Amino acid sequence: MTTTTEVYLVRHGQSLHNKEQRIAGQLDSELTELGFEDARSVAQVIGRSDFEMIYCSDLLRARQTAETIIETLGLTCPIRY
Repeated sequence: MTTTTEVYLVRHGQSLHNKEQRIAGQLDSELTELGFEDARSVAQVIGRSDFEMIYCSDLLRARQTAETIIETLGLTCPIRY
């Protein structure tokens, strides 16, 4: 029996620093409204809800992106930051 693991990599949506063309590095920067729209669009493209785990950076922009995707898809799997 062969087991397959699928991995989805998603970059965070547009952040305030992105919009201002500032390098954020490890600084927290929240998503803009476009960033939230980006996350909802990614969720629609993914279009499935059978994930076993979500791994996410603890930076605000990444958390907001992941949480928006989770909410949009109605995911119930655990998330690890």
